[in-house]
Amino acid sequence: MAYSAGKKSCIVVGLGRGGIGDSLAKKFSEEGYNVAMVARSSLGRLEKDIPNSKSYQCDAGDPAQVASTVAAIQKDMGCENIDALMYNVGSGVFKPFENTSYEEFELSWRVGPAGIFLWTKACLPLMKKGSSIGLTGATASWRGMPYTPAFASSKMATRGLAQALARDLGPSKGIHVFHVVIDGLVDLDPEARRAKGEKSDDAVLDPDHIAETYWQLHQQPPNCWTQETHLAAQEAFGSIASI
Repeated sequence: MAYSAGKKSCIVVGLGRGGIGDSLAKKFSEEGYNVAMVARSSLGRLEKDIPNSKSYQCDAGDPAQVASTVAAIQKDMGCENIDALMYNVGSGVFKPFENTSYEEFELSWRVGPAGIFLWTKACLPLMKKGSSIGLTGATASWRGMPYTPAFASSKMATRGLAQALARDLGPSKGIHVFHVVIDGLVDLDPEARRAKGEKSDDAVLDPDHIAETYWQLHQQPPNCWTQETHLAAQEAFGSIASI
């Protein structure tokens, strides 16, 4: 679909699997925003389903691709400002340290904190007071476990970068930077889960409900900002899976 003139703008980086990114794109579109959807693979189906959206293929950790994609988004939208940047990219490498390659470790960092650095750098000149940057975290943002040397280290770095950006861009530019810790399994296919009798609805995180939280954070007034919030399903509280 094409963008509509005169609307606010949102960039969602990291979507296409029916999870948080897809729900973020749908939510911001429903709220009247033009939505640029960025992923490594084609998003033709989503572009047809989501009004006022356009998809772009880009390696989120490649400096040249990020710069050219942001330039293309600005040109296509015909906008002077980016009102929201939602960064949802992550590399889910879950292996023991001995079996984790340097390439896998580097990928987690390149599309994690390094990707956030690149996208924030590219979008910052187009962001004004009242804009927001939302970053997706995980249980591993707070805790390292076996099988997570690549994932946990990159997510902890993302959390630290989120804190630094919030304390830098908030006071100096009025840009709200928030970090959302997703503490549990995101329900990517509810029908399949229910058919298999795996986990109840209250044991998994609904991506549409997560997107609603991001929207609420984006809407917060400057005298009452959240820097970090923690989301978990009801049945996960008190379990070993939860922080």
